[in-house]
Amino acid sequence: MNIYNAEQLTALNRMGQLITASLSLPEVLNHVIEEVPRLLETEGVGVLLPVGVDELMFAVVSGDGAQGLHGTRMPANVGVAGKVMSTGRPVKIGSQEEQDKIYRAIETKNSYHTQSLLAVPLILRGKVIGVLEAVHRKFGAYDDDDLRILEAAAVWVALAIHNANLFGKAKQEIIERKKAEARYRTLTELAPVGIFSTDENGRFTYVNDQWSAIVGLSSAAATGSGWTQNLHPEDHDLVLADWEEAICEKRPFYLEYRYQPAEGETVWVLGQAVPNLDQDGNIQGYIGTLTDITEREAMRQAQKLASLGTMIGTIAHDFNNLLSAVYNHSELALMMMPPDLPSAQHVQRAIETTTHAAKLTQQLLTYSGIGNFTIEKIEINALIQDSMFLLEVAIPKNANLEAVFYPEPLFLEASDTQLQQVIMNLIINGAESLQGEPGDVIIKTGRETITAVNAHAPQLLEPITPGEYVTLKVEDNGCGIASETLNKIFDPFFTTKSTGHGLGLAAVLGIIRELNGGIWIKSEVGKGTRFNLLFPAES
Repeated sequence: MNIYNAEQLTALNRMGQLITASLSLPEVLNHVIEEVPRLLETEGVGVLLPVGVDELMFAVVSGDGAQGLHGTRMPANVGVAGKVMSTGRPVKIGSQEEQDKIYRAIETKNSYHTQSLLAVPLILRGKVIGVLEAVHRKFGAYDDDDLRILEAAAVWVALAIHNANLFGKAKQEIIERKKAEARYRTLTELAPVGIFSTDENGRFTYVNDQWSAIVGLSSAAATGSGWTQNLHPEDHDLVLADWEEAICEKRPFYLEYRYQPAEGETVWVLGQAVPNLDQDGNIQGYIGTLTDITEREAMRQAQKLASLGTMIGTIAHDFNNLLSAVYNHSELALMMMPPDLPSAQHVQRAIETTTHAAKLTQQLLTYSGIGNFTIEKIEINALIQDSMFLLEVAIPKNANLEAVFYPEPLFLEASDTQLQQVIMNLIINGAESLQGEPGDVIIKTGRETITAVNAHAPQLLEPITPGEYVTLKVEDNGCGIASETLNKIFDPFFTTKSTGHGLGLAAVLGIIRELNGGIWIKSEVGKGTRFNLLFPAES
C-alpha cells in the first residue's frame, strides 16, 4: 500500500527542508546520501548526473559500495540508470532473473556485488536531469513501498539540484561579469581617449581618467549632468540640445565642440556615443568616447587661412591694378580742371578714397605674402577721428554712427591700414545687422588691465598675455547673432549674407592675432552685438 509510516514522513519532510535550504550543489548531494538511508534500509546511495549527451557520472555515492565510484563515468545508454534516463520511469531490481539488467562493469572499481537496486528519475518540468539509486547486496531487499518513498525523495532532490545549478550559474555569471568589468575598466583607464558611460536618461555614470584630463573635471564632478560644467559658453546650448535630441530619438551622438577647463586653454573635442542595448534590444544607456582634436582643429584653421591667403593674393593683385588705373585717370582729370570748379572737390575725394583702397589692398597683399606694411606707434583716437568721414559714407543712411573716445591718448603698435580694415569691417557688419531699420552703431575706445586670472577668461576667443591693453568696442542694436552661428563667424568663407564672401571677420581675427591681441563677442538675438577688441598698449 502507498502508506508511509510516521518515521518515514518525518524523515522525508526533514530531507526536503534540508536539501532545498542549500544552494551549493556539493552540499545538496551530500545531504541526499545522508538522508535517504533514514527513509529506507539500504547499503548504498548514489546520484548520477549526465555529462554531455553520452555519459552518466556518479556525482555522489555513499555506503559499502562507494569506494572508487565517485566521479566514475559510464555510458548513458547502458544498465538500469541508462534505462531510467531514457524512459523517465523508475526501476526496481531484486530477483535472480533480473540480475543481467545491472551494469556489472562498474563493479570492477570495487568488490561490491549488487543484488537489489532501486533507480528513480530526477525529473524537473518534464525533463530527466539525473538518477537517484539505492543498492543492496541481498536479493529482494526492497519492496514497492521503498520505490515510492525513493520517488517521493527524488522530487525534493530534483528541485534542490535545479536550485543549486541556477545559483551556481548565476554566481559564475557574476564572477565572469566582474572579470569582464575589471578588464573593461583596465582597458578604459589605459585608452588614449576619454571614455564615458551613461544611464538610459543620458546622465553620466562613469568617465575614465583620460576624459577627466581632457575636460578638467574629476569623475565625481562629471556624474549626472556635471559633465556640462566646463562646456565652452558658446557651445553649451548647442551641445545640450544635440545630446538631448540623441537621447530622445535613441540615436548615436556625434559632434565637435569645445571645453573650457577652469585652468588651461580651450580644448576642441569630438564627442561620440552609441546606445548600449540589452539582450531584448532595450537601451540601458550610452557608451561613448571623447577625443582631443585641438591640434587637428588648429591645422584645419591653418589650412583655411592658407587657402584664404592664396585667394586674397590673387584678388588683391588684380584689384590693385584696377585701382592704379582709377587713381591715374582721376589725377589726370584733376590736373585738367580749373581749381575753382565745384566738381574738382569730388574728384579729389575719389583720389583720397582710391588711396585708402590701395592701402587696404596692400594689406591683403601682405597677408598673402606678396605685399608688406609698416608697424608703427598709432594713437587710436586720432585714427578713428580721421577715418570718420570714410566710415560714415561706407554705411547706409539708416545707421547712426557714433564715437565715444577715452579721455587720454591711447597708443599701440600696428599698421594704420590694419586698424582701419578692422574698424571698417566691424562698422559695416554692425550697420548691416540693422537690416534697413533705424539704429545705432557705436565705437568706443578705452584702456584695461588684464591679469593672469582673466587672461584665460572663457569669453575670450583665445587666451592672451597679462598686461595693459587698449580696448576697442563696436556695438550695435541690430538683429544679433544666433548661438549656433556665433562660433563660425570667424571661419574663412563663412557668411550669412547672400552677397557676402566670408572674408571680413576672418581678416579681423588674423590682424588681431598678428598684433597679439584678443577678442570676445557678446550677442543676443533681437537686441544686438558687441565686439570687444584688445590690443597691447604702448606707453
